Amino acid sequence: MCDNLNEIITIEELMKLLSIGKNTAYRLLESGEIRAFILGNKWKIPRKSVIEYINKMTYGTDSPSCQA
Repeated sequence: MCDNLNEIITIEELMKLLSIGKNTAYRLLESGEIRAFILGNKWKIPRKSVIEYINKMTYGTDSPSCQA
């Protein structure tokens, strides 16, 4: 999971990675819990942001366990 930290993933990939539904995925993005941005009309989600979110939820820190 540490290999492509600079990769941009889609909302569908986020849903699969976290095993969540579309509404939850959009809520996490819109609230800023997972850092991402909109380009055109599509969410662009850095994989590193997802790793930071997982670390924060698991360990209480957003420091990535993998370095880019």
